[in-house]
Amino acid sequence: MNPLGQWATEQLTAFATSVSAASSRESALRRGVEGAAEALEAEVAAMVDGHSVVMSVGFSPGQVPEGALVLVGEGRASRLEIPGAGSCPATCASLEDGKSRKSLVLARSGSEGFATEEAHLLRGFARVLALTLRTLVVLDEERELRKTTEREVHERVLAEQALRESQERAQLIVDTAHDAFVSMDADGLITAWNPAAERTFGWRRSEVVGRPIETVIPPRLRKAYRRGLERFLAPGEGKLPEGQLELVALHRGGYEFPVELTITALQTAESWVFHSFLRDITARRRVQRDLEQRAAQQASVAALGRKALEGIHLSQLMKETARGLAETLGVEYTAILELLPNGTELVPREGIGVRKDTRISAGAGSAAGYTIRSAAPVVVEDWRSESRFAGGPLAEQDGLASGMSTVIRGRERPFGVLLAQTRTARSFSPDDVNFLEATANVLADAIERQRVEEEIRHQALHDPLTGLPNRMLFLDRLRHANARSRRSRASVGVLFIDIDRFKAINDSLSHEAGDELLRALGPRLNEALRVEDTLARFGGDEFVVLCEEINDERDAVAVAERVVTAFARPFIIHGVEYPVTASVGVALATAGSRDPEELIRDADAAMYQAKQLGGGRYELCDERMRVRSLSRLHNEEELRLAIERHELRAYYQPIVSAERGEARGFEALLRWEHPTRGLLPPAEFIPLAERSGLISPIGRWMLEQSCRQTARWIADHPSWSNLRISVNLSPCQVAKPDFAEMVADVLDRTGVKPGNLALEITESVLIEDTESSLERLYALKALGVSLVLDNFGTGYSSLKYLERFPIDELKVDRSFVAGLGNNASAAAIVTAVVSMAGALGITVVAEGVETADEESRGWTLGCQFAQGYRFARPLSAKDAEAWLFSNGRNRSTLPLVAHDR
Repeated sequence: MNPLGQWATEQLTAFATSVSAASSRESALRRGVEGAAEALEAEVAAMVDGHSVVMSVGFSPGQVPEGALVLVGEGRASRLEIPGAGSCPATCASLEDGKSRKSLVLARSGSEGFATEEAHLLRGFARVLALTLRTLVVLDEERELRKTTEREVHERVLAEQALRESQERAQLIVDTAHDAFVSMDADGLITAWNPAAERTFGWRRSEVVGRPIETVIPPRLRKAYRRGLERFLAPGEGKLPEGQLELVALHRGGYEFPVELTITALQTAESWVFHSFLRDITARRRVQRDLEQRAAQQASVAALGRKALEGIHLSQLMKETARGLAETLGVEYTAILELLPNGTELVPREGIGVRKDTRISAGAGSAAGYTIRSAAPVVVEDWRSESRFAGGPLAEQDGLASGMSTVIRGRERPFGVLLAQTRTARSFSPDDVNFLEATANVLADAIERQRVEEEIRHQALHDPLTGLPNRMLFLDRLRHANARSRRSRASVGVLFIDIDRFKAINDSLSHEAGDELLRALGPRLNEALRVEDTLARFGGDEFVVLCEEINDERDAVAVAERVVTAFARPFIIHGVEYPVTASVGVALATAGSRDPEELIRDADAAMYQAKQLGGGRYELCDERMRVRSLSRLHNEEELRLAIERHELRAYYQPIVSAERGEARGFEALLRWEHPTRGLLPPAEFIPLAERSGLISPIGRWMLEQSCRQTARWIADHPSWSNLRISVNLSPCQVAKPDFAEMVADVLDRTGVKPGNLALEITESVLIEDTESSLERLYALKALGVSLVLDNFGTGYSSLKYLERFPIDELKVDRSFVAGLGNNASAAAIVTAVVSMAGALGITVVAEGVETADEESRGWTLGCQFAQGYRFARPLSAKDAEAWLFSNGRNRSTLPLVAHDR
């Protein structure tokens, strides 16, 4: 035996003898701490239990550094302050007593620290001390039982027990250990085997002591074990792995299981002895494996969800879903089954090991049907004993043994079923089921998202009323057709279709009737078109047709003739036949020679020509039409620039009172100061503004400019606080749902009170979209502004609306006022209007008064106000202010009428 080994054996033996002779735990602790310090020549030593020091040597009273000792005992520090020696090397060894974690801590002066053999010896001290302490607990309990016996018997039992303790202490320590304790000699023969080893390996002590250690080592590992033992015993080697090892052991039942091993080698006088503690870690491995499996499942679901959010194509997402299920669950078959619209069958959309041409029943007797109806995951551990439903083709085609499935939910109906199957019988854990369901939920969200995106895409590219392609989709198809025509040298044709007198249908029948007609037009027009033609709706009553592969204009004209003929049969609207005609414009482009927008513009120009010629016909675009169309576009661009260049002007025409001939306020009139054509009246550009959509910004500018000027007049002349400004509105403006909010915003921004503003509308506002118009006009009235009906008498349906709509004032059209001096019919009409208005509480204004006779007759017939060249032409803001001073008589308060508010 080498001197170091001999010394270690002697020290361990002396230590075991000393602490095992202790009669109490405190005595054993004291002997253990002192013995360890003495054996390893340490100046200080302590026993640390958790975060406190329970025993120490080498420290002065009250000077024990508990915090520093705890850090060393926990392995978080390797040095310790020793009084008089400074910072010194420290080491520790743990004691496992089953209830708490104790550590034996030593420190000594010097710089070299503790040698490996000393650290091994300290761990041996700690293990002997731990086992001694557990034994003393047993002895303490036995002593308590003996207190009830007679003193002499008690003393004899104690004497006998003390005699046995010295002989059996070591065996008792081993036998009470929680872990398996196995010893063997240098020949690899088992020499010790405690009860825990019997429970761990299934062998009784009597069956294995004396047998080779290979008894508990799997055959595939025995050669490696022997080579390791031989290397250890070879001269100059003698080194064991430190710390805890994880190995594989063999149970008596023939199966392998993992163990955690700590081994110590002691050299005796004769040979080496190997002591090892082993613990079965099968449960720990199972928990670890379950955690790893759960982490893999969560990672798979997270990755799938991330790809779904990144917009991966649904077919690719399904492929990855099927593959991910197979890999993560370790199954041979996965499938994503889609429920067909008939609700009775499913088909595989994607899968691993599944034929996609398979049809699966969704009936009550099938597994898939049962899954859909149960709306919960379904697990089958053995198809042979399954009685809830039949196996079906997926279970039968490859002899599947076990599986599980769950429904892939949809917003309105299930999309289908997600399943995982295996040919080997197995059980599925709750985590497996949760993983399948989570995967199905991610897939369901992706499917639903795609459906919503498809709906949004369809809505963005199709007209909601007719379902036909809209302008955006039509332009896209026209661009592609143009590109193809450049390659094929063929022509492309565009037909622009507009329903004749469609507004009259809306006005006389209702908007619902108009919508019914528009929905009926799609199928009727498609019957007249070729298969390769595309019909689209641009909005309102405008439809367009894309004709590809046109040889010449005769082909396009033939299509146009069929379109016009399609209107020969009357349409059934609300059960009544109604004759309808349409105007059609045709434009052609050869080999992609025309820009799509230009081609549509030419067809639009030809359609307007057909409408001007009476409608119910088609016209082919020629150069003259193209010039007119370009001119219209040029005018639109000029008008757009006029807004940006501030070329629009507001002029003001007085409205005077019949009572005193004094001004009540002004009507604001829009003018365009064209850089080359001079000052243009509204008739020159308002229709253009309405067609081009520029009327909204122009109308807002006019309203805001008029209100700002009114606010400026009132601020400069407080006596004009009741001055009222009238602003004309286009039907396009009033048709906007948020028009009342826009007026309220202008009033707020300019500071004009609602009572100082009147809004003039034409009769067309009342007869277009009656219910909506009524709602918007009442919204304006709620602001406190006045509503004026302009050009009264020129429409054919005004009278029936006067009582229903909140009109404060109406203006008799100039065509009636002009005849008041010499036309009895005109006078009779004005008299009737004044009488009717008076009965409804509506004020009447004579519009376009130019002569003294017209003024006099207007007052005589009962008109309360008048307006026209008789009093003043439209004036600039500066001239209007001057006119108020000179002709309005500069009254302190301008006159009001009853409806001013």
